[in-house]
Amino acid sequence: MSKKRIMVVEDEGITAMRIKNSLEQMGYDVTSTVYSGEEALAKAGEDSPDLVIMDIVLAGKLDGIEAAGQIRALLNVPIVYLTAHSDEKMLKRIKDTEPFGYINKPFDDRELRVIVEIAFYKHETEQRLKEHKEGLEAMVRERTSELESAFEQLQHAEKKLRLRAEELEESNTALKVYSPALCVIKGMDFFQGKYWDYESETGYKHLKSGQSVQKQFFLSDRR
Repeated sequence: MSKKRIMVVEDEGITAMRIKNSLEQMGYDVTSTVYSGEEALAKAGEDSPDLVIMDIVLAGKLDGIEAAGQIRALLNVPIVYLTAHSDEKMLKRIKDTEPFGYINKPFDDRELRVIVEIAFYKHETEQRLKEHKEGLEAMVRERTSELESAFEQLQHAEKKLRLRAEELEESNTALKVYSPALCVIKGMDFFQGKYWDYESETGYKHLKSGQSVQKQFFLSDRR
């Protein structure tokens, strides 16, 4: 397992060396020790550290809070602030940069270890939650796409069924024109045409039987 890499930004040389030595004894790799906000920005882009320990009061145009904000925007790495100053105005500025820890000077190695470990844990937890959220969002998008496709297919099937129903209704209307009574009339016309000699005894019997059926269908059709 590779060592976690930390950049130290501290303008007091003795304090910077103490922090560097302590972190290395804890098993971390210190990528660089820098003394100004401008230098911190440059080295952060070069070294891509896993965490930055940032003193708030620094020499140069950029103080630690401004430098930390820009580094977070560039690399999305956890920042731990280090300072002897903690007035309300400064605390508000610190909160706006979403720090992962805050160490007051003077401090001991135990406090430094705890703050750094918590910062790494919080950052890793946030990354896992972010990845989980992105995975869920991707699943939702995929499922939404599937549902939209299924809905379109249902609409298409519904349209086809509606057209088929209209065709069947038209066919049914056409069939209703030929009512049972009318069918019997047509049948009788055919019968009389085929058995034209209904004056004979056999023809007469067929004719009377057909007329009886015709009468029954007329009555049922009128109901």
